[in-house]
Amino acid sequence: MEEEENIPVIILDPGSWKIKIGFAKDDFPNDEIPCVYIEKISDKSKDIKFGIEAVEDYMKIRYNHTKSHMIKENDFGHKEGMSNLVNVKMTFADPRHPLSNN
Repeated sequence: MEEEENIPVIILDPGSWKIKIGFAKDDFPNDEIPCVYIEKISDKSKDIKFGIEAVEDYMKIRYNHTKSHMIKENDFGHKEGMSNLVNVKMTFADPRHPLSNN
């Protein structure tokens, strides 16, 4: 049985428009990524991405990085390099979000 302090949880926080990832302990959550990224394709069309797809597209457009540059699997099959993605200042696509410039 897993120790009680190492229970992994993922929280979707609609108030901050972020997915918060970490363990249920004092320093929770460890990482945060935006929930949604919207790219305007034309006047009548938008491409909406959620979760890690939103981060990948945002990073590729804004910083010219791709998934292969930023995320690698370790020996246990877990993805590493997320801290490189989530520590960059993000732009919030939803105009209702208090940090949005839209």
